[in-house]
Order: sequence, then C-alpha cells, then structure tokens
Amino acid sequence: MSLISVPTGFDAERLITFRIVLPRWRYENREKILAFHDQLAPQLAAVPGVEAMSLVSDLPFTPINQYLLFNPLDDPRPAGEEPSIEYRTVGPGYFRTMGIS
Repeated sequence: MSLISVPTGFDAERLITFRIVLPRWRYENREKILAFHDQLAPQLAAVPGVEAMSLVSDLPFTPINQYLLFNPLDDPRPAGEEPSIEYRTVGPGYFRTMGIS
C-alpha cells in the first residue's frame, strides 16, 4: 500500500498552507508574537475567497514538532526516560479549516 493513499484525517482539498518565521530581533517575547498573530488572523480571514482560516504552531506531517515530557503517577521509569507527547498549538477554527469533524 502506498502512503499517498492512506487517509490523513483532514481534508487537504482547496487548502493552502504556509510558514512564517518571525525575526527574533523584532519579536523577542511572547507578547509581541501573540500581537503579530492577533493582527495577522483577521487580515488573512478578510482575503477574498477565504472560507476559513486558522493559525497552527506546526503543520501536519512536518519534521518541526514540539514535545512535552510528562511523569505519570507511580511511573517506575528513571529520570531521562520519561514518555513524551507530540503536540501542536492551534487557533480557533483549526478543525473547521482542516475539515476535521
């Protein structure tokens, strides 16, 4: 079976994605980054033809991932071998935009 035929769990039809890398010298803290996102989102939503939009920390199937280590209660594993969770931060409307029910 080819991976191209495996269902992704989202609808990529008519979906446009892009990545923005903010210069650290200008966006050196969380408040400035969030202010940029707060200004960008309504501008993107107002583009003619846009039916839905959302921001996401990392696109699906990209090698740029965020991980969080966690320690389950009564976990016998030694330090350094804690399990991790891969996660993404998404904005309002992400699931609708991606066609995920």
